[in-house]
Amino acid sequence: MIIVIKNRSSTHLGIRLKTIADMVDECEVLVDIGTDHGLLPIYLLEKKIIIKAIATDICISPLEQAKKNAKKKSLLNKMDFIVSDGLNKINKKFNYIVIAGLGTRTIVNILKNAKIKLNKDHKIIVQSNNGCYLVRKWGYLNGLIIEDEKMIKENKIYYEIIKFKFDDNKNKVLYSENDLIFGPILLKNKDLLLKERIEKEQEKLLDIIKKIPKNKTLETRNVTLKYDRNKEILDYLNL
Repeated sequence: MIIVIKNRSSTHLGIRLKTIADMVDECEVLVDIGTDHGLLPIYLLEKKIIIKAIATDICISPLEQAKKNAKKKSLLNKMDFIVSDGLNKINKKFNYIVIAGLGTRTIVNILKNAKIKLNKDHKIIVQSNNGCYLVRKWGYLNGLIIEDEKMIKENKIYYEIIKFKFDDNKNKVLYSENDLIFGPILLKNKDLLLKERIEKEQEKLLDIIKKIPKNKTLETRNVTLKYDRNKEILDYLNL
């Protein structure tokens, strides 16, 4: 008798989600906010990095697709699927939160609304679609420190991924304005993709400066200040 074993290869993730997955420590329960098709928690369950997952989305249709994907991998018993705006309807215990693929202000609002449910044992990974300054600033003002940061490039788009933990107050971490804008770990590591992204931004800013009418002094000043700040950071990264 011939026994056919189906191919049960692990879920494939793109660069962005794979980078996020690699930043997750082994834990019991992870909440994936805005889970979309549930690929991240499914991958983490397959790799036994997490024991259970709570997949949330503000709409039901992505969760239905996430359920189908989990069923294909025989993981329905290890996942909960909850329609929720952030953590509003999450009343179960968890260790990790991932908020990826949303805008900065949306991520900050989710964290603000979830603050009462967060404690020193939680870790938070965020990936914003439009810069991370506001997220870093909110975290800094609310007792979070940056444990790790990555910058990746996928489909010609640059993404910053930040892993937060709560400050234990043993060694108070202080961040400068440049740290909050560009990322303290990215700066410390002189990240090559950070350098590349800033260089591309400088080209656009220079083009804008050339096209601004001379009587638009305030507009010119604001763009020039950003250009000069970027230049300062590039000088540091090139040392």
